[in-house]
Amino acid sequence: FGSSCSNQVGGILAVVGKGLFTIMKQVYFMVFFIFCTTGVQSFRYNRRAVAVETRRSSPVPSSSICVGSDDVCDGNVCCPGFNGSLGRTYPCPNADETFDGCDTSFKYDLFNASLFQFGDILYDRLSAETAENDGQALVRGVGYWVGQRLDMKVQSVDDDGNPVSLPANTFKAIKPHVEGRLLRFDFKGSAQARLRFNFGVYENSVWTPITMPWLTVTLMDFDCGKKAGDCERVTSADHSSYETGETVSVSTDGATTVFNDNYKSNAENNPHSVILNDEQLGISAGLYFKDTDHFTLGMFNFARWPRTILFAGITNLQWLGIATPAPTPLPTPS
Repeated sequence: FGSSCSNQVGGILAVVGKGLFTIMKQVYFMVFFIFCTTGVQSFRYNRRAVAVETRRSSPVPSSSICVGSDDVCDGNVCCPGFNGSLGRTYPCPNADETFDGCDTSFKYDLFNASLFQFGDILYDRLSAETAENDGQALVRGVGYWVGQRLDMKVQSVDDDGNPVSLPANTFKAIKPHVEGRLLRFDFKGSAQARLRFNFGVYENSVWTPITMPWLTVTLMDFDCGKKAGDCERVTSADHSSYETGETVSVSTDGATTVFNDNYKSNAENNPHSVILNDEQLGISAGLYFKDTDHFTLGMFNFARWPRTILFAGITNLQWLGIATPAPTPLPTPS
């Protein structure tokens, strides 16, 4: 009886063992299948999410750089004060518009982004001397915003905004003035142009626009020649606000604002930096733009001989605490 019982028990255990092994195999493969399927789905989801994020991303990084200290910041925090902010702390560039936890609410990164440098003209096809005049000029590295290089493309456009070539009798030259902080538009006599200023990045012959939350430019040397009416004029319809020197007159023509001056002078009072004296401030106009990657200005020379309109970014007309440091460059690759 003992031997027979042992054999029966052994047979039962063998059957049970086989059953358990089969069940365990099924459970294993089921778990493996679920894990792998979930992993594949997760991978596909992540790849889709990254693709969507890549399409949404702009060239401007999510973290930001504090002007003056070059500290990295992110969100509702304050940047350290520096000379340009008169020592006051100010919001991180990507802080919420409602954030008011700093000494001042001014976004000095945007002030610094408007501190232009025109020294690197990549090509000039606006000037009369240019053989292939298609009405465009490109300035590389005109400014920097949160570590991102900004380029500026100037285009001659018609009333509908379409790019057009300039007549040969319009521009004598477009070139940097003095140390490159100012840009000269040397008009020929009785000439005018409608120019669109575009901001973005030019790489590998591809232009990528960058929308700036805030931007300001200064038109300087608004004056006249010896005769009444031989004056310079600038028109704008894209600005959100403006301020002018005491001798600049302002009028409107529909949706267009017209800036004129009757101040008689020649080159003796031309500015040589973005820090203007009282006389130079009196014949200047500052224009402010919001949430745009371009704006258009009309420029006119009503004199019968060549005259110059000077163009700059921010000056002490808009920024009393301005210094003239070099723009913050791109971070050095590691």
